[in-house]
Amino acid sequence: FSFTMSHPYGIKPLGMCYIEGNDQCRRNGLGNFSKLNDETLLNIFSYFGGKTLAKMAVISKAFYVFSHFEELWKVQVIELLTSKNDSPTINFNKSWRSTFISLCSKHPPPLHNPIQIKNFYSDVLYQPFLCFNSPVKAEYLTTENIDRVSDLSRDKFITMYEIPNKPVILTDVVNRWKAAGKWDEEFLETFHGEMKVHAGGVNFTMKSYLKYAEEMKDDVPLYVFDKKFASKNQSLRDDYFVPEVFSDDLFGLLGDERPDFRWLIIGPKKSGSSFHIDPNGTSAWNAVIKGAKKWVLFPPSCVPPGIHPSTDGLDLAAPVSIMEWFMNYYQTHKQKNSSKFKGKMLECVVKEGEVLFVPRGWWHCVLNLDFTIAITQNFVSRVNLSYILNFLRDNPSNISGLPLSERPLLYEKFLGELKSFVEGKNSSDTILRNEVRRTVENHRKKSKTERKEKKEQA
Repeated sequence: FSFTMSHPYGIKPLGMCYIEGNDQCRRNGLGNFSKLNDETLLNIFSYFGGKTLAKMAVISKAFYVFSHFEELWKVQVIELLTSKNDSPTINFNKSWRSTFISLCSKHPPPLHNPIQIKNFYSDVLYQPFLCFNSPVKAEYLTTENIDRVSDLSRDKFITMYEIPNKPVILTDVVNRWKAAGKWDEEFLETFHGEMKVHAGGVNFTMKSYLKYAEEMKDDVPLYVFDKKFASKNQSLRDDYFVPEVFSDDLFGLLGDERPDFRWLIIGPKKSGSSFHIDPNGTSAWNAVIKGAKKWVLFPPSCVPPGIHPSTDGLDLAAPVSIMEWFMNYYQTHKQKNSSKFKGKMLECVVKEGEVLFVPRGWWHCVLNLDFTIAITQNFVSRVNLSYILNFLRDNPSNISGLPLSERPLLYEKFLGELKSFVEGKNSSDTILRNEVRRTVENHRKKSKTERKEKKEQA
């Protein structure tokens, strides 16, 4: 049995243990700890400080393997920086372990030469290495079943895609932006290198993030998802405009009190977003300025394979990385093509210069195929206004993008702004104002009827 990918620490998948028949390294090296599964051991190790982790590496070969697990050192770096600063900035140095050493010492970290440990088997420790090193297979990219259109009017967009709640790709928008052909790694580093960007819960300077993106070996790379880029850097905001077909955005009536809605997205190859539904019942558009993105989408009524949301919608059990989902579920789903999912999975590769419309309620995941830069915005249009109002009224605990104290107030506040818009005379779009008026009136009538029915049932 040949083994094609050699882990730097010699770790092999657990199944190899049954072939090679020797698990003494783990049992002897961990002692009584060997009775615990690897997930529990890593959880225990996560409570240790960096110095303790380093000392544990010399206890045995098994402890050496566990104490060099990169995810543990990522946590160490973030915790160390957070303890020193409320808004820490990371300067990545080839690996998370080396980065931690750099933070704790005035001297550069010594060159690390991993020791190959024989007869150590663990799916948990091997999986991140496998996901990072496995290629994006050609069969992941062959299916294209989402419409690609150009010269799409707002009326046609509403009729053909927004009302049916159907994804579509626009091919002729980004090429009219100043950002097109301009935004790349060199541009960002040269002109915006000191700008702070938010990725994975921590801050980088743009320059340090680009260094991380080039050097990292994470199976779940930290991904720039920066909601404040426009306020931090007006020149980046000036380099693009909202496509006309998405210009209805009634949350805009809330001004600065609206939920988070706009993000600069930057990530290396194999970064991206695992399966989720966009927040607050909104629809979204996602424009690729550089690179390419593989998208997989499922309609609101169809939870993707391998994804297990909680009944209240607040939690989600899913594979750790996007590549793990592709490796374990994508192929299986395509081969089985079960009636539950048949014809429901939509796929595409959104290329540089294209924009994808993601309708409200659709499950979707995104895998970056190259270093990728994108802009995305969520919006509330006349079409999905009724759905949004019901969502805000019925699910205040599921609202995101606002401080906790403001979330229960959003429904009434939004209704108030809609009322002012309808009654105002400064809007040049009489058709929009009338449509919003009808939607709000119908919503109020239905809400009143529902309250009456509940009262009678009680």
